Amino acid sequence: MNPLAQRLSLTCVLLALAAATVGCGKEAKVNERKPVREIEAVESEMEAELQKQSVVCDNGLSCPGSIAKVVIVDKNKLKFCTGVLVNGVTLATSSSCLTEGIRISGDAARCAKDVHVFLPRFGLSAPQRVKCRGIVFSSPLVGKEPSLWRHDIAYIDLDVKAEDMRGRRYARLSREGIEDRKFLTLWKVDADNSDVGVIRRDECQAVSKSYVNPLSDTSFSPVVSMVGCEYKNGNTGGMLLGTGQKWRGLLSQPLPSEMVKFLNESGRLVEPLAPIVHFSNGACLPSVVESDSPSERDCSKELTETQLNRRRADILNTKAPFEAARQQIIEEFNKTRTYFKWDVELIKDEAQNVYNAVPSPVCMNPIEDWIGRVGRRETKYVYSMNVPNWSLSLGFDRGSRLVSRIDDSERQKIFVQFSPKQAASTERTYIYVWNQNENARIFNDIGVCP
Repeated sequence: MNPLAQRLSLTCVLLALAAATVGCGKEAKVNERKPVREIEAVESEMEAELQKQSVVCDNGLSCPGSIAKVVIVDKNKLKFCTGVLVNGVTLATSSSCLTEGIRISGDAARCAKDVHVFLPRFGLSAPQRVKCRGIVFSSPLVGKEPSLWRHDIAYIDLDVKAEDMRGRRYARLSREGIEDRKFLTLWKVDADNSDVGVIRRDECQAVSKSYVNPLSDTSFSPVVSMVGCEYKNGNTGGMLLGTGQKWRGLLSQPLPSEMVKFLNESGRLVEPLAPIVHFSNGACLPSVVESDSPSERDCSKELTETQLNRRRADILNTKAPFEAARQQIIEEFNKTRTYFKWDVELIKDEAQNVYNAVPSPVCMNPIEDWIGRVGRRETKYVYSMNVPNWSLSLGFDRGSRLVSRIDDSERQKIFVQFSPKQAASTERTYIYVWNQNENARIFNDIGVCP
């Protein structure tokens, strides 16, 4: 091979090696975007699930035209709630119904994609499916304790024209407050299966000053607990309806399972625990539809975890529920051998966590009424009283209200000694009081009752 050909051949080899080196040194480009077809497939599958959704009124009921089924797309799964039409283009539901992303961001595009409202047939109005145009307002929910959420409400702007909603009734908000033991009707959507929601009603009773919600102590407390209405999937956002198509509250969340377990295992229940649900009080709810705002002072009272825990501790350490029982015990003591007027003190037995009734003489009843039965000249007179051995403890009723439990199954014999002679001559006497196998308590200088 001549020299020119050799040089040409060597040049070609070097150029090939250089090209290979450059090619090896480059980083491969990775397309991080998900395949378009995969996203479209998921969205298409979810849309197919949404198209199967419906809501109907339970057989035999005349349902309010304002109740709707709310379907939320949450991580490619469907979540069901209840909503209330408050005008032709606005629906109220619980803020806790929304996903945290929608609640915090208020992203209209996300809302349109993930929030869907289904309205039942009502009168001449056909069933409707309406998308979300945007979140007008949603309550911030701090912590996991629903009884501390001042309000749990979201207002959804519906992607619909007001004229398209004609024929449906809208619920008007009431500022009346919810009194203790008040019965109200709950309208809700039960998600009986993954497709059909059924509008049903239930009766709920308000419970104030309960262990689960001691901060609800007036009719204008922001969060009201109610018993008797069972919580089911789809009920969040349910409406408490009063007279005149006015809604009195919005269902927030049921009692947390941890609290249900604590109460059931506490040994303090005097009757089976009823279903307990927390509601946002209509008197205290913010409104984007009506001009009046909450005006009661209690609506803005402080709600903190520290307060909640302190009030719960106070409930477990109070004697207040025993006062009625103590008065009954006093009355029974004073029916037996009416020589003296008795008072009863409740002494706590720390080991047994109960209160025992301990009687003490206060004064002598008018001497002439009884001195003839015991003798004026007797220097020592002893008598006994066979009475129940009262033991009082605290317990919770079906709504976690604190009530007293009285155990009077056992009886005791109480002995009393005094001096009739001293009482007749000076209108004063000593008194010894003791139970069998116990040391006597001494009361000196007991006089005649005023």
